[in-house]
Amino acid sequence: MPDLAQATAFFAQAFGARVMGAQSVTSPVLDLPLGQSERVELRECSAGTRAGSAFSTQLVVSNLFAVVDRFRAAGGYLYHGPMREADHHDRPVWVGRFPWGGLVEFVSRS
Repeated sequence: MPDLAQATAFFAQAFGARVMGAQSVTSPVLDLPLGQSERVELRECSAGTRAGSAFSTQLVVSNLFAVVDRFRAAGGYLYHGPMREADHHDRPVWVGRFPWGGLVEFVSRS
């Protein structure tokens, strides 16, 4: 992502994330309390590069609607959902985009 400080602040606001440590000076590791032990390592890249726009992740969450509401309030964009997909064992799924352009797929834990 182009701005690590902005991304770290977004994850803190949207998901209650906290910095656990770092793989390097420029790669903070965040703990996301979303219903299971999720960790995300943020990496810096130039705006407009393939890595900057292609970042995507899947987050399995306990409370889908609360998480997507916080995501939207923090500046995330939701494309569609909730929908049920066979490849997720018919659990509700919502797809969104981070403010810096990467995609996220929220999957309900149950």
